Amino acid sequence: MPGRRLLVLTFILIPFHAWSAATETQATMQRIFNEVRYLLPLSFDVRHFQDPNERLRIENSLSSLAEATGQLKMHGSQGGPAFAYLGESLANQVNQVRRQFSRGHLSESQFLLQQLTETCVACHSRMKVTKQSNLAARFIEGIDQDTLGGHGIARLSIATRQFDQALDSFERRFEDQSIPAVTVDLEGSMIDYLTVAIRVKKNYARPVVALQKFLKRKDLPVYLRSNVEGWIDALETLRHRTPKKDPIAEALWLVTDSQEPSIYASERDSLVYDIAAAGVLHRYIESDVEEAEKRGQTFYLLGLTELRSQRNYWLSDAGFYLKTSIRTAPKTEHARDAFAVLEEYTILGFSGSRGVEIPEEVESELNELRRLLDGD
Repeated sequence: MPGRRLLVLTFILIPFHAWSAATETQATMQRIFNEVRYLLPLSFDVRHFQDPNERLRIENSLSSLAEATGQLKMHGSQGGPAFAYLGESLANQVNQVRRQFSRGHLSESQFLLQQLTETCVACHSRMKVTKQSNLAARFIEGIDQDTLGGHGIARLSIATRQFDQALDSFERRFEDQSIPAVTVDLEGSMIDYLTVAIRVKKNYARPVVALQKFLKRKDLPVYLRSNVEGWIDALETLRHRTPKKDPIAEALWLVTDSQEPSIYASERDSLVYDIAAAGVLHRYIESDVEEAEKRGQTFYLLGLTELRSQRNYWLSDAGFYLKTSIRTAPKTEHARDAFAVLEEYTILGFSGSRGVEIPEEVESELNELRRLLDGD
């Protein structure tokens, strides 16, 4: 799918959180931007990307990019644990691309570059944002949008914080009868659209109109029609209700009282409520919650919402949130609940035709978390 073929290094064009104004960070951003301007066009051009004459320049560019993202990784803790996690994920991904390229695995390195879109979208769709980036807008203008396709353009817009443009792109895709409705769903456009509308723009009215139009399509399968009808009902509920003043109480209502409890990502009836809950929880954790038990509960609930609403498996925040919940307040009931969910999630994730094969380092981390729960 076109959206999967994005090299969206533009996640790193946007400074992290409060330290974006720092002179050092601005210099790092400019350095990264210069490298991205060179690398991005090559990601769509196999012939030039694999041209021996370009090899040295690409290697130098990737080395510079790795060094710069490493600097962002060091600053990430200033934006809180979730930002630190995303910054570390990005730095690790860039280093993996660099290693694959240096070994001559050119197709693999191109593929990994294209997956970086997941990191930038994960970051920029986390919570309500009102300011959009003029730098990113100019960046998009230099990209061949015909190559990206409609879904790719929409996700590139999210990655570069052009949220209104992203919503417009998704809505045009919903109305395009040449694209099967099930394709729109399977590529993740519905989830991405609702995430931007609810969590970023905090707008419940606009998606109701768009989904009602989508319902009129004659090619909707039964399951998708049922999902969309449920999402419209949930949007109308949230649109007209008064949120609870306490963020934890509001999130608990959204995650539990508003719906049938479920911890499985395949259960999408709760999608709208989970996206809304994640927005509340992200804003709450960014307010520097001091009480460990409340922070632990917040990360536990974020883990649940991520499990139920995630659209990709290249980058899932669920495991990070659940592990952070346990480490933050290991003596609480929430920590034990988080471990139960994490353990099941891990076992299912490493199950296959040959049984369960959990890597040694993953099993070691689970054992470490068990010891925390037991007080060792």
